[in-house]
Amino acid sequence: MNEHKSSELVTDPIRAAGIYQPTGIYVRVRTPDGWGNADIAQLTSSSLLRWLRSRGGENLWAENTVLAILGYTQMTAEEAARAMQS
Repeated sequence: MNEHKSSELVTDPIRAAGIYQPTGIYVRVRTPDGWGNADIAQLTSSSLLRWLRSRGGENLWAENTVLAILGYTQMTAEEAARAMQS
């Protein structure tokens, strides 16, 4: 099941393999087998942004700080907007 609603969070298979230090913050995600839980360090960058913005507002500076801490590439405002559409 590769298709998901834009509001659903999904994991990155490489990150889900456990090569990144977990944060201890778990969220509900769509998996190939249905629904499950995953650490936010395992999310795709677009899912991480979606989760960060899920309680309202956007703050690119704060979002890029979290992305950097978790080992993601930082994003410009345009890249973040495109990621939110995927």
